[in-house]
Amino acid sequence: MLLAEYDRSGRHYFEFDPNTGAYSQIKLSAPRKNRAGFSGMGQLLRSPGEGKVPVAQYLWFGEPWLWIRNFAPNNAISNASNDDIQVT
Repeated sequence: MLLAEYDRSGRHYFEFDPNTGAYSQIKLSAPRKNRAGFSGMGQLLRSPGEGKVPVAQYLWFGEPWLWIRNFAPNNAISNASNDDIQVT
Protein backbone atom coordinates (compact mmCIF):
# COMPACT_ATOMS: atom_id res chain seq x y z
CA MET A 1 0.00 0.00 0.00
CA LEU A 2 1.21 3.53 -0.75
CA LEU A 3 1.00 6.28 1.86
CA ALA A 4 1.69 9.92 1.03
CA GLU A 5 4.02 11.55 3.56
CA TYR A 6 3.07 14.64 5.55
CA ASP A 7 5.89 16.94 4.46
CA ARG A 8 6.02 20.39 3.00
CA SER A 9 7.95 19.42 -0.10
CA GLY A 10 5.65 16.56 -1.18
CA ARG A 11 8.76 14.67 -2.29
CA HIS A 12 8.40 11.53 -0.16
CA TYR A 13 6.00 8.63 0.31
CA PHE A 14 5.92 5.29 2.11
CA GLU A 15 5.44 1.76 0.87
CA PHE A 16 3.63 0.08 3.77
CA ASP A 17 2.46 -3.47 4.47
CA PRO A 18 -0.36 -3.36 7.06
CA ASN A 19 -0.10 -7.14 7.62
CA THR A 20 3.49 -6.97 8.91
CA GLY A 21 4.05 -3.28 9.72
CA ALA A 22 7.02 -3.22 7.34
CA TYR A 23 7.56 0.09 5.60
CA SER A 24 10.10 1.97 3.54
CA GLN A 25 10.36 5.68 2.88
CA ILE A 26 10.89 6.61 -0.77
CA LYS A 27 11.89 9.91 -2.33
CA LEU A 28 10.06 11.03 -5.47
CA SER A 29 11.98 12.58 -8.36
CA ALA A 30 9.48 15.48 -8.44
CA PRO A 31 6.97 16.74 -5.83
CA ARG A 32 3.58 15.01 -5.92
CA LYS A 33 0.75 17.22 -7.11
CA ASN A 34 -2.08 15.35 -5.36
CA ARG A 35 -2.83 12.25 -3.27
CA ALA A 36 -4.28 10.15 -6.09
CA GLY A 37 -3.17 6.51 -5.81
CA PHE A 38 -2.40 6.73 -2.09
CA SER A 39 -4.39 4.83 0.57
CA GLY A 40 -3.57 7.27 3.35
CA MET A 41 -0.92 9.42 4.97
CA GLY A 42 2.20 8.61 6.97
CA GLN A 43 4.80 10.51 8.95
CA LEU A 44 7.96 9.92 10.96
CA LEU A 45 7.56 11.69 14.32
CA ARG A 46 10.45 12.45 16.66
CA SER A 47 9.99 10.99 20.11
CA PRO A 48 12.37 11.67 23.03
CA GLY A 49 14.18 8.47 23.89
CA GLU A 50 12.68 6.55 20.96
CA GLY A 51 14.00 8.46 17.95
CA LYS A 52 11.79 8.57 14.85
CA VAL A 53 8.48 6.76 15.24
CA PRO A 54 6.37 6.02 12.13
CA VAL A 55 2.67 6.88 12.34
CA ALA A 56 0.06 6.28 9.61
CA GLN A 57 -3.64 6.72 8.97
CA TYR A 58 -5.18 4.86 6.06
CA LEU A 59 -8.15 2.98 4.67
CA TRP A 60 -7.81 -0.79 4.57
CA PHE A 61 -10.68 -2.82 3.12
CA GLY A 62 -12.92 0.22 3.58
CA GLU A 63 -12.09 0.63 7.29
CA PRO A 64 -10.14 3.62 8.68
CA TRP A 65 -6.98 2.71 10.63
CA LEU A 66 -4.48 4.59 12.79
CA TRP A 67 -1.11 2.81 13.11
CA ILE A 68 1.77 3.70 15.46
CA ARG A 69 4.94 1.63 15.35
CA ASN A 70 5.96 0.40 18.80
CA PHE A 71 9.61 -0.17 19.66
CA ALA A 72 11.29 -2.84 21.75
CA PRO A 73 12.92 -1.64 25.02
CA ASN A 74 16.42 -1.68 23.48
CA ASN A 75 15.31 0.78 20.72
CA ALA A 76 15.38 -1.98 18.09
CA ILE A 77 12.26 -2.23 15.98
CA SER A 78 10.27 -5.26 17.01
CA ASN A 79 9.21 -7.48 14.10
CA ALA A 80 6.10 -8.81 15.84
CA SER A 81 2.94 -7.21 14.48
CA ASN A 82 1.26 -7.49 17.86
CA ASP A 83 3.78 -4.92 19.16
CA ASP A 84 2.28 -2.33 16.82
CA ILE A 85 -0.64 -0.19 17.93
CA GLN A 86 -3.52 -0.24 15.47
CA VAL A 87 -6.86 1.47 16.10
CA THR A 88 -9.97 1.05 13.98
